Amino acid sequence: MSRLLPLVCLAAVSPILLAAPQVNLDLPERCRLLTRQYFDLRVEARGLTDTSATLVLRDELGNDIGSQFGTADEATTDNDSLPGDIDKAWVFRARSFPVEGVKTIVAEVHDASGTGSDTRKIGVQRFKARPGNKKNIILFIGDAMGESYRDAGRIVSRSTGGRFRGGFFDQLLEMDRMPYLGMVLTHSHNALVPDSANTASAWSSGNKTVNGALNVFPDNNDWRGTSEALLDNPRFETLWSYLRRLHGYKTGIVTTVQVTDATPAAEGSYTISRGQWQDIARQFVDGTFNSGPAFDVILGGGKTQFDARADNRNLIQELVSLGYVHVADRSGLNALAQPPDKLIGLFHSDAMTVAYDKLGYLRPADESSTATPTFPDQPFLEEMTAKAIASLSKNDSPFILMVEGGSVDKQSHGNQAAGTIWDVIELDRAIGVSRAFAKANPKRPTLVLATADHNQSMQVLGVVDGDAPGATENVRAESGYAGLTGGASGFPDYETDSTTGYPRNDNRYRMAVGFRTHDHTASPVPISAEGPGASLFTGIWDQTDLFFKMARVLDSDTTKLDRLEKERQRLQIVDQNYDRE
Repeated sequence: MSRLLPLVCLAAVSPILLAAPQVNLDLPERCRLLTRQYFDLRVEARGLTDTSATLVLRDELGNDIGSQFGTADEATTDNDSLPGDIDKAWVFRARSFPVEGVKTIVAEVHDASGTGSDTRKIGVQRFKARPGNKKNIILFIGDAMGESYRDAGRIVSRSTGGRFRGGFFDQLLEMDRMPYLGMVLTHSHNALVPDSANTASAWSSGNKTVNGALNVFPDNNDWRGTSEALLDNPRFETLWSYLRRLHGYKTGIVTTVQVTDATPAAEGSYTISRGQWQDIARQFVDGTFNSGPAFDVILGGGKTQFDARADNRNLIQELVSLGYVHVADRSGLNALAQPPDKLIGLFHSDAMTVAYDKLGYLRPADESSTATPTFPDQPFLEEMTAKAIASLSKNDSPFILMVEGGSVDKQSHGNQAAGTIWDVIELDRAIGVSRAFAKANPKRPTLVLATADHNQSMQVLGVVDGDAPGATENVRAESGYAGLTGGASGFPDYETDSTTGYPRNDNRYRMAVGFRTHDHTASPVPISAEGPGASLFTGIWDQTDLFFKMARVLDSDTTKLDRLEKERQRLQIVDQNYDRE
């Protein structure tokens, strides 16, 4: 007790010490940018004595760098969910670094209690597109298309007519025939298992964010849940916006789901909540970092977000008034005699009818059709891709295009095997269109990439005899993982639909699959690459690296690197019974 008495007495006579402000720089721990890429800097302070607190920005040497950022565009109070706490936030919008290197930002907040600070390092990669060195990029995303999904698409579409026998395929998928292959890690900022919003943000803007967020980082007023709070988060500019703003690129998105869904939305929108579909559509038309439309070509579903809006705007008509050609169905799209400079086509109020149902095939008894009489005439993904490329490449314009097979994921969530697999095949046919364009235009180099945003749980289990009683083709997540019924040896015997070129599904020996869950997994996803700089996409790396690898290809002369592909072709194994192109 005697040793405690002095401490008690000291506490009784000492002044109350106020804690210094708690400061947070709303940037990811590993933040990376391109030179001149816009980003928003938000500094938050809690535990203030009053709202007259001041902010100073410094570098790692303690130098004041406030002149580089200027005056804050926004300074707000009462942001967090703690009513007894005095807080303040400063936001600097659309700032950038003109020179490459590792940049350090130290945010110091001063009030009567003292000084609090937070520090971030930002890696800035050079981007300086050379005149005459403008290349195109076409990025294909099979939503949830992990390796086993490619396997399933290959077995079904490349076994037709006895082309899979003796363990060999006569011909592989279009994505298989691209010369370079890598693996991509997909974890999000806050979760082992990602969703489509943060994964698409990773390749679009080069930074990780939280599940559900599109090209923004969380801030301390998200808890309010209002539209304003969900749209005011600190942003990172997308590569689509960056190339359009600084280098005159034409831009496009093509998808089989709503164009405002997470994957296509990530190329041109900014919100902490991917469900803000009408706000996303508005950003497509009004712009964010750039004033005006975000894309020259928009093709897919989601018509309701544009012409049945709470604000009574008709965004389709607004785009038409800006010179866009509008097509409403497959017939209108394919009737375009000349590619327009700007094109919008929204072919469904929601996600488009999946390929299996557009073909008019009879679904297995345990699956449901997505066909609707309201939208009876919808294009296939390969048709949309061809028209998008034709418009974007007019007048030798450089372009960047994202093409998504979105219902690979949506059908997989429902464990709908036929719907899932035929959408993989539809995406692969679209990749074939892109590869053909690239080969036909060697003087206009085009990098073609095929990958996924994340994985799901489908696995190929074997072959079943469809004539066997109770034959099981699809073992669902809730089925207890019982063994296959009607299992058979050998290979499938699918046949080709002579009208469409797609495989039919009325054969006897069919592939069997199983789903472990109804949701995403944390497994890495493959990426295939072809074209200038394609060898950069080998190995295993994080999904944010896709942004910087694409930028590096556009920024650099890849001639010496691309000679490796010519040498690879010279040395490859030749098999006359095996189509390697």
